[in-house]
Amino acid sequence: MLKQINIQNFAIINQMTIDFRDGLSVITGQTGAGKSIVIDAIEQLLGARASHAMVASNNDYALIEGIFDYDKTIENILNENDFIIDDDYLIINKKIKKDGKSQLKINNRIVTNDLVKQIGKHLVEIHSQDATYLLNEQSSQQNFIDSLFNIDEKKIYVEYLEELNNYRSLSDEYNTLVNKTIDPELLSFYQDQLKDIENSNLSAKEVDELTNQEAYYKDFEKISNQIESAISTLKSNNVIESLNVVNSEINKLSDVNENFTKLAQNIDNIYYNLIDFNEVLNDEYHSLSFDSDEYNIIKEKLFNYQKMIKKYGYSQEEVSKKITDLTEKIDFILNSDSLVLKIEQKIEKSKEKMLSYSKKLTEIRKKYINDIETKIMTHLKDLYLKDAIFKIDLVKTDFTKYGLDKVVFLFSANKGGTLRELSMVASGGELSRLMLALKIVSLNKSKKMYIFDEIDAGVSGEVANAIGLKIAQISKYNDVICITHLPQVAVYAKNHLYIEKSSNEQFTTSNCYYLSEDEKINEIAKMLSGNTVSETALDHAKELINNVSY
Repeated sequence: MLKQINIQNFAIINQMTIDFRDGLSVITGQTGAGKSIVIDAIEQLLGARASHAMVASNNDYALIEGIFDYDKTIENILNENDFIIDDDYLIINKKIKKDGKSQLKINNRIVTNDLVKQIGKHLVEIHSQDATYLLNEQSSQQNFIDSLFNIDEKKIYVEYLEELNNYRSLSDEYNTLVNKTIDPELLSFYQDQLKDIENSNLSAKEVDELTNQEAYYKDFEKISNQIESAISTLKSNNVIESLNVVNSEINKLSDVNENFTKLAQNIDNIYYNLIDFNEVLNDEYHSLSFDSDEYNIIKEKLFNYQKMIKKYGYSQEEVSKKITDLTEKIDFILNSDSLVLKIEQKIEKSKEKMLSYSKKLTEIRKKYINDIETKIMTHLKDLYLKDAIFKIDLVKTDFTKYGLDKVVFLFSANKGGTLRELSMVASGGELSRLMLALKIVSLNKSKKMYIFDEIDAGVSGEVANAIGLKIAQISKYNDVICITHLPQVAVYAKNHLYIEKSSNEQFTTSNCYYLSEDEKINEIAKMLSGNTVSETALDHAKELINNVSY
């Protein structure tokens, strides 16, 4: 849950810090004062896309920082992304530059926007008027039901998705095979090409060895002459004998001091190394041989190899690909029927698995639907939709990412009305109330904050009071922030935040502060009667507050 937010240079907010308190916090203020900007700032910390327009005028960047409580779910997501956190709080920081580029950090470590989105949905859930209208979309209705699955039920859904991906992969492979042109006359052509390559192909190691042998034969005469000349030079100049005399004389001085001892050791090493070198030269010379037949074979192998390489790819890697390609083509022509049959059998097995998983998913959804319908109807009555009917239908489909079911919300607001798809019949006010009912039904015990941004638009009076009560009930289990223009909702606030806009000759900015109990009464009175607060309005405000019970 969000504990604190710090905002700098963001839209019309120059500097703002809000310490959020437990329970229901209501935010009120004049239109355009910056209430929704605070929500926009929170959305930025949850991975929303940044824009250069968010940076306040005459500033290089905007800075938003949020401090959150977190639970084991968040910790697991971070650990899976090699992010170990030892702190008691999660600090998400976002810097937005005036060119629109941004940088995200978690506890002072740069992270990706995807990671922030992954954890963001477990930290804060925002419901705005636009989000309420998303309830009309079938995918939202589907996700609502499937979000209720427990851990074991979610595993079944994951297993279904894995099998669906396998099925689609097999289907693609099958389509590729059956659409291939099978020309038996090409068989001998492919086989001849493969034989041509295999007869001339060499491994990288073989190429190196043959190249070295070819170079040896090419320079055989030079090698022989140079080694012979070296041996002759050593012998004719009596190098070894002369060095032996020098070695003997220096060794006689080895007992004089350490310098001569080291000198004697050095001349010993040189003398015996030279003897070894002379033996190696002689052995190398006597082992020299020239095999013209072998030389011709080597040249032919390398020539055929280079010719083949140029013909089929200009590199060993491309030739290897060519071999694989030819082998697959030959195998396909020879065994196409059996290959197709094998894939067909795999597809049938995959279908059976998907059908099994889909049936389980259907049963799971049915298990939740009856209970949800009953609870939703109760909440709708509390929200002054006493004649409303709400049903959830499972429409059979082909295999989709959800299985063989399509979840469809059906709704009728009036007595005797025909149940129709929600998107066709529900007004904005009805959608808001239905969304609240759904939210209460799906509440869990995770450390998540809920934010309602003017979802009470389009209602008033008793309906507004009922909406306020439902939001207050949600705040029993989770912290809630509610932006509202309705006094009937604001009276339920445990904490009342007021945002105001101030201007001078240079700029306009927003400020935010908590209202005292008297200030709260005065603010609700203004919401009831306008800027001029009468005694009647104050009395009415006190009465509304005193009647709050949940």
